[in-house]
Amino acid sequence: MTDISISGRAAIAGLGATEFSKNSGRTELRLAMEATLAALADAGIDPSEVEGFSSYTMDKVPEYEIARLLGCRNVKFFSTVPHGGGAACAPILHAAMTVATGAAKAGVLSLASSLAVEWAPRVRVLAISPGLVQTEQSHLHYGDDAGVAAVGATIPAGRMAKPQDIADACVYAGSPMAAYFAGTNLLLHGGGERPAFLAAANTGT
Repeated sequence: MTDISISGRAAIAGLGATEFSKNSGRTELRLAMEATLAALADAGIDPSEVEGFSSYTMDKVPEYEIARLLGCRNVKFFSTVPHGGGAACAPILHAAMTVATGAAKAGVLSLASSLAVEWAPRVRVLAISPGLVQTEQSHLHYGDDAGVAAVGATIPAGRMAKPQDIADACVYAGSPMAAYFAGTNLLLHGGGERPAFLAAANTGT
């Protein structure tokens, strides 16, 4: 039987924490940033390189605020675990699953490229990779309409994708209009993430 366990395939590379206090005189966002920056420094990771966030609902600091303040350029993953207590441990599992998912995605894209060569010209093989998509459960990750809008504002298109955007791309990819579309990956991310230096430049003007 194939071993599909993710045990031992991801590791915690950095730790960060603030002092324990009932009245630190700092906001929750400030404390979250201090702990996050300490963990990144411990791991030797530049803040702009962070690609994913995982948290739980009793943590009142929105992930998109952390991403914005860190200057993240290419966020690909958000997850939120309900409630508190033991849920504080679950984001670690989500993070490990994300690492495994990234490896699986690379394998799928490589397979699509290889099969496009092997099966051409009778069969076209391609991949479609969506970015952030707004669904009926987006509020579980982003809190409310303001949170959804704030995340959408970080995307050059000014919004997250809608399911219809993905469906339209699939219809196009399977149509005669995309007859020469093979062995490639269509990125549906609304232009990706704005580089952090643009926000810094706008702030300085």
